[in-house]
Amino acid sequence: MDLGCLRVLAPDGEVNLSETHHELEPDVRVQGRVRDIHVARPGGPSQPVLRLPSGEALRGYDDEDDGHLEDPWTGELLPDGADFVLIVDVG
Repeated sequence: MDLGCLRVLAPDGEVNLSETHHELEPDVRVQGRVRDIHVARPGGPSQPVLRLPSGEALRGYDDEDDGHLEDPWTGELLPDGADFVLIVDVG
């Protein structure tokens, strides 16, 4: 994957990277292979997911993809999410 990202200061003081959108100039480019995907859950732990649907699918605008999230081990459908955490191997 190849993403343009902004540096974002988290409440705990850690600097995270957040994917930029079309109108923003990235601080850094991240290139690598996605090792793990989680959906962020406010107030609780993140939850692993099998795949990251496209933005169009997540918003209900993709006729071929319903944008569902599923558990990678059980196949169970998970509640929708808006924020995702990607673990990327770079190098």
